[in-house]
Amino acid sequence: MDKRGSALLNVLIVTAVLMILGALLLQVVAADVKLSRKDYNRADALQLAEGGIDYAIERIAAAGTTGLLGIHTFDLENVSVELENITDPNYIGFLGYQEYRVTSTAVQDNSTRTIEVKISHNPFSGPFEYSVYVGGKNSTNLTVDLKNESAIERPVVICTENLELKNVIFNETVIINSRTAVLGPDVQFNNGVYFVDCTVTSLNNTGYTVLPADSEFYVGLDYLQNFVYPKVDISYFADNPQFTTWEKGVLSPWQDTGEIQMVNLSSRNYFPDTVVIKWDTNSNFPSPLDDNTLVIVSEGDIRMDGVGNIDHESYSLILIAGGDVIGPNYDVVKNIQVPLYIYAGKDIKCGNNLSNLRSTIALGHLMLGSGMSSFHDFFNEIPALTEA
Repeated sequence: MDKRGSALLNVLIVTAVLMILGALLLQVVAADVKLSRKDYNRADALQLAEGGIDYAIERIAAAGTTGLLGIHTFDLENVSVELENITDPNYIGFLGYQEYRVTSTAVQDNSTRTIEVKISHNPFSGPFEYSVYVGGKNSTNLTVDLKNESAIERPVVICTENLELKNVIFNETVIINSRTAVLGPDVQFNNGVYFVDCTVTSLNNTGYTVLPADSEFYVGLDYLQNFVYPKVDISYFADNPQFTTWEKGVLSPWQDTGEIQMVNLSSRNYFPDTVVIKWDTNSNFPSPLDDNTLVIVSEGDIRMDGVGNIDHESYSLILIAGGDVIGPNYDVVKNIQVPLYIYAGKDIKCGNNLSNLRSTIALGHLMLGSGMSSFHDFFNEIPALTEA
């Protein structure tokens, strides 16, 4: 009896210990499950908050150059997003540039996560962000006379000693750094114009703003070249497999004289030195063309020297030069009716009969001939150029 009673007592003790251990284990497992659930909720809330930031970015992008002014609140499923425009008032509308503070708060069960970010947004992208960009070097005089009150549809930045504007309508923001500016009677600024440290003579024009040189709006040459100026790393094209790299030679279409017939080009062309593009009335664009676009890139100048008009109805022409984009004998580019985009590290000289000029970007001087029609809308992105 004593032995059997002792054994039973031992069994009860062991059972009690096991029950206690089991209860403790259940508590540990329950705590782990609770922690895991909490971690899951926190991670889920973080993902939802990040989704709120993405939603705000989409709304900003959809607003375009106008931007979203003031404070906006968006209530999504389990997410609340507050978007506040914090752009300096002096810069509202400055080439479409906007700054925002976005706060996204997400709740998942009992877990709350909040993310706050600042977003800088410029809706223009690619090397051809502006209809006209001029960063003048030394003293120069620039006259923009488009005749027939033609329109420039995208932003304009001009930095020149003396400026005269005639017969032109600006539908986007205009920034002008100039000592003097003369505005003719048929000049319209439909989305704001800012003259910096400039003496303005206006004939029947109102609505412009003149800011001092020490204002925050002062851009100056250094600022233009290092920040606003849409730089292109031309060496990028030398190693780009989409581009044909040309070498001079007797057996090459690119002759030792520097000349090459346009009809012999590829869709995308890179020249390590100055090139003269020749054409005649019977041989304009090469065929076929990728994206219906002919791109000519040169580390030096691009000199357009042809006979007759380039007027293919469905093609576009892009000229990108580290030096000048000019005509023969340092004259003007002319007689091109296809959509034309010009980027020059130095000067651009445009003559008459460029009836489809889309964008001119010149770090040096810009000459615009009279008699052209309007600067039109143009590609948001240029194939093969967006990474340059």
